[in-house]
Amino acid sequence: MLLALRERDLKRILAWSTVATLGTLVALVGIPGEGAAVAVGALLLAHALYKAPLFFVAGNVDHGTGTRVIDRLGNLRHAMPWTAAAAALAGMSMAGIPLSFGIVVKDLVGEAKAAGDVLAFAPLANTVFSAIAVAVAGVAAVRVFWRHPGTNETPDAHEGGAALVVPPLALAGLGIAFGLFPVWAQPMVEAAGYAMTPGTAPVLAPLARVIVPELQSFAVTFALGAAVFLLWDPLHRVVDAVASRLAAFGLAAQYERTLGGIPRIAATATRALQHGRSPGYLAVAVGTTAAAVGIPLSAAAPALAWPAWSTPPLGVAGGALLIAVGALAAATLRSRLALLLGAGLVGYGSSVIFLFAGAPDVAFTQVVVETVFVIVVAAVLLALKRRGRASSVAEPAVRPAALLLSIALATALTGLLLAAVAVPFDDALSRWFGEQSVPAAQGRNVVNVILVDFRAMDTLGEITVVMLSLLAAVPLLRTARPRREPEGER
Repeated sequence: MLLALRERDLKRILAWSTVATLGTLVALVGIPGEGAAVAVGALLLAHALYKAPLFFVAGNVDHGTGTRVIDRLGNLRHAMPWTAAAAALAGMSMAGIPLSFGIVVKDLVGEAKAAGDVLAFAPLANTVFSAIAVAVAGVAAVRVFWRHPGTNETPDAHEGGAALVVPPLALAGLGIAFGLFPVWAQPMVEAAGYAMTPGTAPVLAPLARVIVPELQSFAVTFALGAAVFLLWDPLHRVVDAVASRLAAFGLAAQYERTLGGIPRIAATATRALQHGRSPGYLAVAVGTTAAAVGIPLSAAAPALAWPAWSTPPLGVAGGALLIAVGALAAATLRSRLALLLGAGLVGYGSSVIFLFAGAPDVAFTQVVVETVFVIVVAAVLLALKRRGRASSVAEPAVRPAALLLSIALATALTGLLLAAVAVPFDDALSRWFGEQSVPAAQGRNVVNVILVDFRAMDTLGEITVVMLSLLAAVPLLRTARPRREPEGER
């Protein structure tokens, strides 16, 4: 509300007072009790009935004079009598003068705050708010239309037509009518209060009950508001000077800094996350997976236990040995081709385990995938080496950060496996697929039936992703192809 004192534009003065009213509405919403819901509905209605006419008045003044600067406006009641009347009626309600709806609402707001046991400074803040509201109403209804502008020259003014003066007069007149007969506003306020607090039965206070206890408070508020109105120009200079000094720390400046900082933050995040280095991407993926799996499992760590040892079949033991040898080779060797072969050995060991676990089709698929992968990557490495774009020797494989990430992921996955084997195995889904494979899908290979029938849409989605990845890689492969030199330049 204090920022309204900084403005010289009539419309901006009214706008800042609207912001203050919105703050009051938000505060009332947070106050417990049925009275707060009644006060919110009544204040919203009263604010509409006095602020809308005053904005109409500001627009009429701008239309009739060509300016809204209060320093150049004064004595407009002669040229714009109907607009002056609308401003006077709306100003009475905004200032909370008796016989207006504003004083009824101020009583309800005060009762809601008292019943809600709000902070100790709320009555003082309410008094300051009400006093400045009186001053703003005085600026809009008295200064512009009844006071002489002093040494400033007032532009030639003219009244607008009926379309410009009837709406503010009608709304401002309703504000006075609801003050004289608050029961007329009862249905609207009751509906608003019930919508916010079902079961509430709001009853607006009769005018006689409002005036007597509120008369003393109104006198104090009106006196303070009149003083602010009379000292508007000196207070404007003080508030404007202080606000100018604090502008760099204000919310508007902070908002602009935030907007300016968003591109810088985005650029920094892009450079940090989209750096184009595959090891960095892999580290983020591994670390995220380890955290997502390990953190929830850490709570159940005391309940995890190693299962009883049982001698595995020879084939499973051989597959596990191949996996261990391949992993150690990939972790210790520096030759890129040896790294590739070690990684492939892990896949072949997995296929051996699948074979002895009763899934020969999965084992065959794993062998094909590993073979194709090793051949393609080996061909790429050889091609890059011939073009001088890659070395046959990789960087040292063991790094502290990579080692920690590897240990974290291995620990998390080990905990996940221990948690899985600790739960009794439910083979209901496996039995259902086995029983329904022949009658429902006419297939005896259960795995194939699952892939192409029971979860056909999933398989189609996976194929689509692979094809889209291939299409995305085609431009990259084309740019990597060396350009042929013209015959004359060889």
